Amino acid sequence: MRAKIYWTQRARRCLAPLRVSPAIVIHLLVSVSLSVFLCADETGGHDQSNQLVEAEQLMALGYIDSSSTFFDRDGVTKLIESRSQPGHNLYLSAHASEAVLMDMDGAIIHTWGIDADQLAGLPTPPHMPDPWPPFWRKVHLLDGGDLLAIHEGYGVVRLDRESKIRWIVPNGAHHDLWETDDGRIFVLARTLVTDSRLRAEGPVLNDQILEIDAKGKTIGNWSILEGLLSSPASKLLESSHGHPGDPLHCNSIQVVEPADASSELGIHEGDFVISSRHIDAVLAYRPTTREVTWVLTGVATKQHDARLSAGGILTLFDNSDPETGSRALMINLKTSTELRSVPESPSPDRFSRCCGTTQLLDNGNLLTTFTEESIAVETDPQGEIVWEFRNPHHSVAPQRINNEERAMLFEVERIYTGRSNTLR
Repeated sequence: MRAKIYWTQRARRCLAPLRVSPAIVIHLLVSVSLSVFLCADETGGHDQSNQLVEAEQLMALGYIDSSSTFFDRDGVTKLIESRSQPGHNLYLSAHASEAVLMDMDGAIIHTWGIDADQLAGLPTPPHMPDPWPPFWRKVHLLDGGDLLAIHEGYGVVRLDRESKIRWIVPNGAHHDLWETDDGRIFVLARTLVTDSRLRAEGPVLNDQILEIDAKGKTIGNWSILEGLLSSPASKLLESSHGHPGDPLHCNSIQVVEPADASSELGIHEGDFVISSRHIDAVLAYRPTTREVTWVLTGVATKQHDARLSAGGILTLFDNSDPETGSRALMINLKTSTELRSVPESPSPDRFSRCCGTTQLLDNGNLLTTFTEESIAVETDPQGEIVWEFRNPHHSVAPQRINNEERAMLFEVERIYTGRSNTLR
């Protein structure tokens, strides 16, 4: 594994070489700054005539909604209570516009959901077809039991605890959103743009970060693509996995809180940490200067769900390729060491071409969702599975009504902040 970190801040002094392990080698490049709803296809070869078509398809096509995974049992299939992180579990899958809160044994505590007819007639963002998709890509539980949910590529809906719609905003939101400790909400979104600095000859998807207020109104807007184009790491855009129409394909966002900031790494409070699938990179973006200030590459391939924790600990879901298999990865960026991998030895038997998440729990365990396998596992630091959940829901796609294909399991999140206790 070979990794690179680019620092692009102005006037940054040269750093001493980092200690490295055989697993990860990190090179420092100190320089001066110059200022889906789709599992993407792996084919390349583009010209101007199909550039717009590709960009539109990338915005319009849906995620694969199901898997051929077969379970002899589903729901919670394993629990070692003494070694698992106590709490509740919030999950969503491609079976419906629904989120489920359950306890550690799998008993349902609360559900939120809306019907397709409640979405009928809603305006759609440019280049997105009607109707809105029948399932959610990401959900987030708010204080008081309200829920935020993303309809991939279309927008955000806010429901109260009784699933009554407070508002729906067709802002092109996709993949992920983040609530800060002080209650600010940020979402990934995108538009179509044309930029002569890109090798693409036609319109491309411009990944953005929007800040929205309590009523869904946009009160801040930052272009991730522009921030990277204006940095010395812009050459990474030459790869894009053969997709010039979707150069970044950002799929996760985190706003760095004080406890997770690191002056040693050059990642500050308020920075955005972003996963960019199509350039195999994790980015730090500074909203105050609108610059990409830090880039990590060479650690994972087509990754999702990059999260920075205190002490320079980074977790992410490394999708990789069918020959290798997918895994959750935990890295110490300060010491340049790979701390954990789930599974310890990746295998083609466990592969998610799209999506996937991993959550570092308070007790040090990792909770990992293998989306295309429709399974989530909690593993302790020794790698033993102490909790396992298998998605009980089947696909609702019309062509799959009469078969046993499982709905994709987008995420299982452990909730233990007290927010879920009010829903009993």
